[in-house]
Amino acid sequence: MAGTSRTSTNAFNDAADARRFLSSLPKTRLVELLSDHAMFCDRLFEALQLEAVCTQTAPDVSGFRKMIDRVIRRDTFVSYRESFDLSRRIDDLVDRLGTRLEDGRGEDVMTLTEHLLRRCEHVLGNMDDSAGTMKPVMERATALHVAACRSVRPDPIELALRLFTWEMTTEWDTFSHAVRMHADVLGDTGIAEYRRLAEDVWREYGTLAPGDRCEFDPRRFRCTCVMEDLARLTGDVDALVTVLGHDLSSAYRFQRIATELRGSGRLDEAILWAERGLRAFPDRRDDRLVSLTIELYHQAGRQPHAMDLARATFETNPNQATYRQLRAVVLSRQWPEERARAIAHLRSTLRPVSKTDAGTDAGQPFGCHRADGSTLVAILLSEECAEDAWQAARDYGCSETLWTQLAHLREDEHPLDAAAVYEHLIEHFIGHKDKRGYRSATDLLVRVKALLARGGRPEHFRNLLQATIDKHRRKRNLMKLITASFGEIA
Repeated sequence: MAGTSRTSTNAFNDAADARRFLSSLPKTRLVELLSDHAMFCDRLFEALQLEAVCTQTAPDVSGFRKMIDRVIRRDTFVSYRESFDLSRRIDDLVDRLGTRLEDGRGEDVMTLTEHLLRRCEHVLGNMDDSAGTMKPVMERATALHVAACRSVRPDPIELALRLFTWEMTTEWDTFSHAVRMHADVLGDTGIAEYRRLAEDVWREYGTLAPGDRCEFDPRRFRCTCVMEDLARLTGDVDALVTVLGHDLSSAYRFQRIATELRGSGRLDEAILWAERGLRAFPDRRDDRLVSLTIELYHQAGRQPHAMDLARATFETNPNQATYRQLRAVVLSRQWPEERARAIAHLRSTLRPVSKTDAGTDAGQPFGCHRADGSTLVAILLSEECAEDAWQAARDYGCSETLWTQLAHLREDEHPLDAAAVYEHLIEHFIGHKDKRGYRSATDLLVRVKALLARGGRPEHFRNLLQATIDKHRRKRNLMKLITASFGEIA
């Protein structure tokens, strides 16, 4: 028997049609439909339960808690695909809790959001949340907790103890920076209690000097974050520097202190701390600290210091970032000489491509090898020196990405150069051995055909195409694409 078409007069095609249809049904029929389908559809049954809990006249905290437990179960692993559905269901719970808060049930919401967040923490240890679906949901729940606390004003000392204990023991950053988020709720009394609790833990840990080796301690790290938050609440930069200075075991710690001082307008002190960090770690310099020190010198008008450090950094570690850094601090009138020096230094670190390196004829070095010229080529391209970049690539080699960029730039005026690069890249893409790689290789063959025709060498393409077919004839997916683009294969 033929099935009923969705376009028939009795069918509906969207939610509005479905709503109109359901509205036309008698109440008893609606009850039958919902109850019958709820027995076989967990989501529908769950939605009905949640509706029942939320529409009761008297608040049902235990019922809502059971709903949270039903949705956020701890006994089964949650797969990547299931994580999306779970986060949506938890988001629905947060929405319902938000409605409760609007109804004036702040104390219930405070209790229930804490329960929900605990369940979330438990399930995170037994799920694949690589898509990060849980974080925004938990952030919403945390924000709702803050709003609930504002509405009911719980005992500040009890709240401080609860939040501090959670912040110090969580593995998932739940209620991280809680003292700042809840500052207006905690008030002076709660913040003082938070400080007392943090300082008790803080005293357990000694200071760390440059060179001290220390395994990562999550408890120390969390307590340090709390102490930083407390210092920021006071607005006392010296107090914050004292906290940060408790651990000077890495150059990054000096960078953080210098950054805070710079932000407070204390430029000279920032420079002193940055210089201390550079001296403390002469063999293990942190790029962030070096960059900050150069910026501080430049900002303070200490141009020779900025240039000397930027130049030394580039010569030690020549790359695009250190080159841009050098360019930023050199005066315009000095740049031509400084640029020539930098490019000459970069060339001195490279060796020309040989036939062995290139894997092809000399003069067509379309491969990468040790100490290749990718940095030099990229710098020259960034300065729109396309011809110099092309020659540098021929001399020293560069990455496949840069070769592609160079070839694209040469298509109009030097079609044979571009075709030679693409010819090499065809084998590169075929080597991926997947449909995407085969498609890229075929697209390049089409481009090479047009370029060789413009360059007056159409016969070379016929030889290239036949050689590619002979070499890869057993790759059926590739052969299908080639046939579709160039006709039947001989």
